[in-house]
Amino acid sequence: MNAEGKLSFPPGAFRRAVSARAGTIPSETRVSPRLIGGDLPAGRQARHKGDKMKKKVKYVLLGLLIVFITTLLIVYNFKHIDKTEINLSQQTAVDQPADDEKAIKTPKINPKDNNSHVILGEDYINKAKYSEAEKELRIALKADPDNSWVLKVIGNLYFRQKKYDEAERYYIKALKSDKIKINKAWIYHDWALLYLAINNKKKAFDSEKIALSYLPEDKVIKDEYDRIKSLCGK
Repeated sequence: MNAEGKLSFPPGAFRRAVSARAGTIPSETRVSPRLIGGDLPAGRQARHKGDKMKKKVKYVLLGLLIVFITTLLIVYNFKHIDKTEINLSQQTAVDQPADDEKAIKTPKINPKDNNSHVILGEDYINKAKYSEAEKELRIALKADPDNSWVLKVIGNLYFRQKKYDEAERYYIKALKSDKIKINKAWIYHDWALLYLAINNKKKAFDSEKIALSYLPEDKVIKDEYDRIKSLCGK
């Protein structure tokens, strides 16, 4: 009761009393189920889980996108580097004159290694330095007179100088001194080229056919065999 003798209620008391009678709780007195240790309603729980799942999916997709972009950049950079190296090597080969001795390096030889003299002799043949080639090949032949490789290369030396009889003589020597099929195949192959040079197509075909029988899967010999076969009209 107040000073005037009338009944009075604390602020909000009447509304709380009415709400209690109606079975409801005023909004200012409601407590979240979370604060009192309860669980969220099923609908809100589902929405909450859905939001968390969306976030996870979003982050996973973002990560995959970053990985994909990074991979593309790496692949592009490698391809760019490869193309640059190829272009540089091609440009160098074009820029260097074919008859420039500096453009083709002469291989270094070991005087104690007989094979080095043969390699150097072949190099001189390719450069048309026939006297230097013969000098190196004679050293190799003296050290190993029955070496079929040396004999074949000497045959090639005479072949390049159009001394066909001498070339054929050394090819025959090379064949007699070698039992290995692969070596025989290349001797017959070079012999076939000699026969083509003197316009003996039949013997050229026969020689290349023998070479092919020793090395049936070699592309160089197969292509040359087909070429000579077409020249013979077969």
